[in-house]
Amino acid sequence: MEILRECPVCNGQSFENFLKCKDYTVSQDLFQIVNCTSCGFKFTNPRPDANEIGRYYESAEYISHSNSKKGLINKIYQVVRKRAIDGKIALINKEAGQLEKSILDIGCGTGEFLSVCKEKGWKTKGIEPNDNARAQGIKNYSLDIEGEEALKDLGSQFSVISMWHVLEHVHQLNDRVKQIYSLLQSGERLLSLSLIILLMTRTGIKNTGQLMMFQDIFIISLPRLSRKYLLRKE
Repeated sequence: MEILRECPVCNGQSFENFLKCKDYTVSQDLFQIVNCTSCGFKFTNPRPDANEIGRYYESAEYISHSNSKKGLINKIYQVVRKRAIDGKIALINKEAGQLEKSILDIGCGTGEFLSVCKEKGWKTKGIEPNDNARAQGIKNYSLDIEGEEALKDLGSQFSVISMWHVLEHVHQLNDRVKQIYSLLQSGERLLSLSLIILLMTRTGIKNTGQLMMFQDIFIISLPRLSRKYLLRKE
């Protein structure tokens, strides 16, 4: 476990306990979520470090990696996901406008969303840290998916970058936001359905909705994130 001494958003050093959350799926461990008293940003602290977090996702019940169709809940998930993907496709088409249809999906899981993008004429690229999920996406849909380490070599080639339920799982939040921003073409869009639906452009953010689960090491406060990363950006 690692302990954060500073808030990842404002660098404040004063925290108060917000709530405790149990990992019922894998470890049964209990985790403390704290609130930064300076900016209101909430995050798991202490938290599993980058080397140990992977084991908390190793479960057949984590459907984003297993893509299981067994059982009623998973069958319902498959139906809901299909409808959600249709909505996401409509959203990226709207936001891309007349830009080239090139999308990078970070945390693409087993590739269902990217496969539909590909069918709709998008040039696609996926990033997925989990070996099993990545292999399924490549095998089932012939997608171009690589591990997280490939991000540093991609360059500014995407009109849309999506991170559906991903940003709140990232350990180095500051570095990741800057990194993905650098991968966008001029007139870019970054779409992230995380704890909060997030739409980043050079001029502002839109967001709606919120949910929380243990693996989300951050509870993202978007107005503060926008002030830190976007409003100072030329």
